[in-house]
Amino acid sequence: MSDIYIQNITRISERYWKGARFLKRDINRHIRSIKKMCYALGILTLTSYVPRGADVTFVDENAEKTTDVKHLYGHSEYDLVVITAQIFQQKRVEALIDCFVKRGIYVVVGGPNPTLFPDDYSKEGVSVVVGEAEDLFPEFLADFANHQPKPVYEKRGGDRVDLGKSRVPMFSRISRHRYNLVGVQATRGCPHRCRFCNASYITGDLYRQKPVAQIKEEIRAVKRLWPDSAFLFHDDHMFADRIFSFKLFEALQDIDLGQWTTSADISIAQDDELLELIASNGRPRICFGLETLSVRNSRTLDNRVKEAFQPRYGESIRNIQGKGIDVIGSFVFGFPGDSGAELDEMVTFIKDHKIHGSINRLFASPGSRLYDDLAGEYERTRGALKEKGMARARAINTFYMEKNGTDLLDMENLVFSTLKKHYPSQLPMLAIGNLAAFRTFFV
Repeated sequence: MSDIYIQNITRISERYWKGARFLKRDINRHIRSIKKMCYALGILTLTSYVPRGADVTFVDENAEKTTDVKHLYGHSEYDLVVITAQIFQQKRVEALIDCFVKRGIYVVVGGPNPTLFPDDYSKEGVSVVVGEAEDLFPEFLADFANHQPKPVYEKRGGDRVDLGKSRVPMFSRISRHRYNLVGVQATRGCPHRCRFCNASYITGDLYRQKPVAQIKEEIRAVKRLWPDSAFLFHDDHMFADRIFSFKLFEALQDIDLGQWTTSADISIAQDDELLELIASNGRPRICFGLETLSVRNSRTLDNRVKEAFQPRYGESIRNIQGKGIDVIGSFVFGFPGDSGAELDEMVTFIKDHKIHGSINRLFASPGSRLYDDLAGEYERTRGALKEKGMARARAINTFYMEKNGTDLLDMENLVFSTLKKHYPSQLPMLAIGNLAAFRTFFV
């Protein structure tokens, strides 16, 4: 976890709730929760591709007691270091890379951040894996063994990983840690390509599933390590294939999932049979990307399903809850023309419908159609973009805010004035984490 991200959570909270007795308690609880929330599933999967007999050390910086570079890595020698990173962890990753490269240790880096900003990691002694890595990582290992690693490994032409050939993650590597939320991935890819979202760019719009038998094997492996922890499916849209969903959950009836969470499309609200099957195992929570309550904004998503269901969000949520399924609603704020009225409506909706809510700052992310459109508009109106990597993304997002007549602080003030009106005596984390990540991006 990025130290800057943690600092921003504290700074944002203290700015708007300064002096509140609950402040430090809630901040510390939130940070502890994030640190023990989930492990890096991707890198555990890649570990299963490492040749037998190799001496592998796994470090989860969210779970370790210290993240000091010298303490963790200063007294060990490695032939190779593999790093995966989220978008707000770039500065931390850069520090780690410098530490290892200066000692002559080769680094291969992947995950969402390097996939979106590969130019920022292009340097001597480093290979960057762009996108899904199950096919690319073995190729890198073979090149590394022959002392000929390439600077970038990336699939071309929209080719995607066959999940039927994906290996079982090496969960035993992290058995020493205690996680509050653990899990596996059953499906990958999102068939919807909302204009502002880059999920299809990172994991593909081709929807794929692991074999049901393998999913069961992975779930059992996790439950053996942490039988009482909450469970998570790392899926963008778990129930996109109805036939597969029935096969999977019928096969899982002999495993008690306990409390578990996944993501899906709100359209499953009209499928009572599927909802009843989902609710038949454990205590399910489903996260829905509701995005907006504005008809105007809904049309800009270019997602026909969400546009069709947007007027029926309340009815859909009540039907899902009526089956015994908890609902998490994810909203986005910062569309052109958004004001305090739209934001107030979101918070009121979250409270009135008794859902777990999150409000996320709209971000034009590389790989999204919004980002590509803005980059083209920027160059038409302001000239060529010279920046690369994250600096380029900062320039494009600053341009977007200027177009909308706002800036980072304006949006932050609006979000927290609204939240403070609704939550005067508690620290509402439904937006703080996202805004802290957004501020970290602009540092």
